[in-house]
Amino acid sequence: MAEQSRDSYWMSYSDLATCLLLVFVLIIVAILHTYQVELDSIFGVREELINALKSEFGEDELEFDIDGKTGDLVLPSKLLFDFDSVELSLQGEDFLDEFMPRYLDVVLDTSHQQHIAEVIVEGHADTVGSYLTNLSRSHGRAQAVLKHMLTIDYPDTTMGRRLRVKAAASGRSESEPVCTSDGEVDCAASRRVVFKFRLRDEEMINKARGILRSDEADLETPEHPSVPS
Repeated sequence: MAEQSRDSYWMSYSDLATCLLLVFVLIIVAILHTYQVELDSIFGVREELINALKSEFGEDELEFDIDGKTGDLVLPSKLLFDFDSVELSLQGEDFLDEFMPRYLDVVLDTSHQQHIAEVIVEGHADTVGSYLTNLSRSHGRAQAVLKHMLTIDYPDTTMGRRLRVKAAASGRSESEPVCTSDGEVDCAASRRVVFKFRLRDEEMINKARGILRSDEADLETPEHPSVPS
């Protein structure tokens, strides 16, 4: 009788432990799902911005590209600068006067502004000359573009103030050349100015998404707790 009572006790303990584990797993899965939905909504902002940029500039007959994955907008340097110069050409100033209000109306739209950490102007050089010379030139061009951006008379009178909070300039020298299909450096394409937007806490969110997905995969096949024999 005592042996039967002990067996009944351990069976009840096992059933209780299993139920508690299942409840715990369900709670964790619900929490992870909530966080996943929030993270996906944040990253949906990037897709919305890319689509909005394509809609804004898609029909323009201008020589620039919009990266469909990142939203980076790439301008050939010849649109803005004379060869080997870090001073904006008159053509470049006119281009920016027309282009920037349209670009920033999309990227710094009030519905997305809280998600944008930075609007970055990147200068890129070709591989001709020394690294330091190209670094100076690429940085000088990025700075020239940013300085002009801050002088534009935007239709939205708050744009200049919002831009000063978000804007940054960076020179990448020859570190990211554009190559042809056969692996040769395309010097003309490498000389470019790139406009980027960075989402707030993007790196941290990327890591969080990876962790959440890993945890969800682990929780899909929970192991039963060991019980005394």
